[in-house]
Amino acid sequence: MNNLQDQLNNSIKLSHLKLKSDEKETLLTDLEKILGFVQIIKKAEEKGKTSLSEKTSPEEREFPQLRKKNALDDDVVEFFDDTEGLMKEVPQKKDNLIKVKKI
Repeated sequence: MNNLQDQLNNSIKLSHLKLKSDEKETLLTDLEKILGFVQIIKKAEEKGKTSLSEKTSPEEREFPQLRKKNALDDDVVEFFDDTEGLMKEVPQKKDNLIKVKKI
């Protein structure tokens, strides 16, 4: 048994969880992936920016979002000018607003 598996079994025991062996294996696999991801982030912080050719570990290939320079785009406000045309197309309206069903 490796150290991570011992820690997982101890955590399961302390939390009084009852997991099947396949659930434990799935959880162990997920934890290994998470820890691999954390190691990638630590390496990136230590090295600064890394080039794509330097990324060779399976964990880095498994998380393609690490390859993007900016995973989140900036929000851009775009104004809509044809409100009259839009209001002609909606089935129900009230006071120049689109009426929708109550949730």
